[in-house]
Amino acid sequence: MPNEEIPLCPECRSADVIPILYGLPTSEAFEMEQQGKVWLGGCMIDAESSRWECTACGTTFANFHAERDTFFAAREQRQSQAQQAQPEENEQ
Repeated sequence: MPNEEIPLCPECRSADVIPILYGLPTSEAFEMEQQGKVWLGGCMIDAESSRWECTACGTTFANFHAERDTFFAAREQRQSQAQQAQPEENEQ
């Protein structure tokens, strides 16, 4: 998560957004929650679980299912572009 770009809240457009952590929290996770750096989402996670919480308005957003679909669509597009470029490279 350190290299991940933090999105704006889709509801209020605030930049006050923190990641939601899932799983059994460690003492470090509890400290980070107390500091307002993360939100603890519980032990259970599924495709509809949110990844981010806006601390300004409380909106949770960006579920794993939607991000997975976006990832695979982008990967398919890159593969298609690479396949289209191959004949041009072979002609040279």
